[in-house]
Amino acid sequence: MHAAKPLLAHNLLQSVRLLADGMRSFEEHCVRGMEPDRDRIAATLSPAMLQATLLAKHIGHEEAAVLYREAQASGRPLRHIVLERQIASAEQFDAWVK
Repeated sequence: MHAAKPLLAHNLLQSVRLLADGMRSFEEHCVRGMEPDRDRIAATLSPAMLQATLLAKHIGHEEAAVLYREAQASGRPLRHIVLERQIASAEQFDAWVK
């Protein structure tokens, strides 16, 4: 095993260099100049989106998506839409999205 240590070290260093070169190339050709889309980030992290995600396990993904799209289009809180459609009571909604 001692005779193989230099070979192992060489291979490890070569792998690290390859990984570093790949990361440098990725940054140069893919990441450099990118700007965050703050509006999209805000929409993705909106309370309605997070609530819809929590509701999905209780009412199903499709129904939660429909409710979320309606909340986004109307600008109304998701809670109001759920209560209006009588999908859940106020207590259920609060418990589900807690």
